[in-house]
Amino acid sequence: MKKTIAIITAVLVLFCLGAPVQSQSFVYAYGAEETDAAQDLTAPADEDGDAPPADETAPEEDEPAAEETATEEDAPADPAEETATEEDLPPVPAEETAPAEEAAPLEDAAPGPEEESIGLLSAPLETGSIKGTVTDAGGSPAAGVTIDAARINPQDGEWDFHVHGIKTAANGSYTVTGLPDGTYTLYFYPSNAGHANGSRTGVVVSGGGETAGADFSLKTGVTIKGTVKSFAGKAAAKVEVFALKKNSAGVWDTVEIGNSYAITDSKGRYTLSHLETGTYTLQFCYQASKEYEVQYFGRTYESKKAKSFSISGGTKTADYLLKDSKKLEVTFNSKGGLAVAGKSLKSGAKIGTLPKAKRAGYTFNGWYTKASGGIKITKTEKIKKNITYYAQWTANSYKVTFNVNGGEPIPAKTKILKFGDAYGKLAKPVQEGYTFKGWYTKKTGGVRITAQSKVETAKNHTLYARWKDIEE
Repeated sequence: MKKTIAIITAVLVLFCLGAPVQSQSFVYAYGAEETDAAQDLTAPADEDGDAPPADETAPEEDEPAAEETATEEDAPADPAEETATEEDLPPVPAEETAPAEEAAPLEDAAPGPEEESIGLLSAPLETGSIKGTVTDAGGSPAAGVTIDAARINPQDGEWDFHVHGIKTAANGSYTVTGLPDGTYTLYFYPSNAGHANGSRTGVVVSGGGETAGADFSLKTGVTIKGTVKSFAGKAAAKVEVFALKKNSAGVWDTVEIGNSYAITDSKGRYTLSHLETGTYTLQFCYQASKEYEVQYFGRTYESKKAKSFSISGGTKTADYLLKDSKKLEVTFNSKGGLAVAGKSLKSGAKIGTLPKAKRAGYTFNGWYTKASGGIKITKTEKIKKNITYYAQWTANSYKVTFNVNGGEPIPAKTKILKFGDAYGKLAKPVQEGYTFKGWYTKKTGGVRITAQSKVETAKNHTLYARWKDIEE
């Protein structure tokens, strides 16, 4: 009888240790697809520590040594037999049984990051969907709009589930699937800069069902762009630019809708797009330099003194010169000439090399303390406060030649005039068979010049008589 019991016991041991038990788990990772592949959690691990697939049995050579050496004589008796006594049954060594961690139930295993485990042999996690249609500002279907859906955790107020990259179809429709129950916020990102980004809150998914009618109408969008430079005129890279709007308390605040934040590129350029229409100001933060404090459009350090602008459509260009709080600013007013960059200097420093101003038709006389009159400054001028210097000019004189273009000669063939002055009284030549039509800047085409016309050609030039055949 003992031999019989031993044989039965050995067979049971072989069966229990060699036959894998199949089980299945359903894991849902936030932001990823549901994984439903069955995995054998009880089969012994291979040499690398990985469990063999559920549909395969462990090879005979991988079976525990106890199974290979069991005999009728030394096989332990089945404790369930009435004739077997406790002293007759040798204890089963601990190493011959399946490790405890391999037989642990699924619910005891901690789920991976951003996963929800629902237990051994339970049903898959129910998920629902949200459907709707997106239209543009004119009411037409909006195709190619990107949609994100985010669920908020009511316990901590943080987003705990997020689906992104859904696109609207040609008819503006969309469907977001695989959503666990909860309350969602939908974000809409149109590709056309003529529309603003937007969001819809409070969309509820319940019982794994479909939530239809989550429609959305896009609003007109605007763009703000510009170039940021230092006061000396150099491009300022890596400057953070923020679009601000006034909140309900009348205070300038950050904008949540649209691409309201940008960092200037190597040429100092920035673009803020997909914003709603309205009144804005800008905030500039130059973290790459300790010489500049946070400042606002209008070159001020106080938001309440910021200069604002309204934009109802299209693009607004808003260039900006950074203000250096630790230095004095010297501004050069070119008085009609090309713009000249200023200088930032420490108090008491000499102004140094002065910039050269240029203006078509004029000779530059230098920089002065006043627009007219005043004192001419030199490079040794010491700066003690923020100050502006003005360019003064002398108009150039040019010779104007009159070409009668086939007509009879006129007494004065040339005339000396200053740039910007009126041409004054002009001769009226004659030609037999023709009517004089006036003086022009070209033989054919060109611009007609009258006595009131001002000299705008910054060089010696010729005017041509224009004629019309009397018989025409």
